[in-house]
Amino acid sequence: MKSKIKPQIDIDPFWDKHDLAAAGIRFGDSQLRRLWSAAKFPAPTRLSARKLVWRRSQILAWIGTLSQAAADAAPTTGKKARRNTERARAEA
Repeated sequence: MKSKIKPQIDIDPFWDKHDLAAAGIRFGDSQLRRLWSAAKFPAPTRLSARKLVWRRSQILAWIGTLSQAAADAAPTTGKKARRNTERARAEA
């Protein structure tokens, strides 16, 4: 008897520039090149001579580092601190 359970394959999809823009990352080609050359953005994978893509997991991890850096730089007193604390609680 054949099993009806399908194995799950964990695939890390590629994102191209359109996917980056949909995620709110709207950098031009030159800016992206400067960022990944300075190791401030994940390096792309070249699919062809003119097609660059990024791993979705790497982009999401990069976004996470930005969120953490913003939280670390947030003020600790005053109105902005209270707003940031309330926002962090709402997201959790």
